Amino acid sequence: MSNNKINYNDIHNVMTTLADGAAIYTLSNQGPASEMQYNYAHDFTQSKWADYPGPGLYLDEGTTGYTVAHNVLVNAPDWISQNQTGSNTLIDNSGSSPTTILAAGIEASYADIKSLAIPTPKF
Repeated sequence: MSNNKINYNDIHNVMTTLADGAAIYTLSNQGPASEMQYNYAHDFTQSKWADYPGPGLYLDEGTTGYTVAHNVLVNAPDWISQNQTGSNTLIDNSGSSPTTILAAGIEASYADIKSLAIPTPKF
């Protein structure tokens, strides 16, 4: 795989059940020219089953070939984690850019799906 694009997402209220994951999680070599840019990950906490904080962005086990840039992470347990990764470029991910925040999320023509409710699993 190559040329993957994970861009302009508005991600929140994640990691309530899982202990190993992130708002955005990648695994393995993604080849050259993949990108994770202009995402807004915010307002989530560590799962009560986790023994370590879940990051906003998590490049795991051999993730290689990503440019991770201009992401905004707010009110998240951890920022960006890399676990045994290859060559990735991380640039300007600690800001609070209003431009990134406003541009992230569902496009106007699909805004009606925001009113759908996903039930929380009960254990």
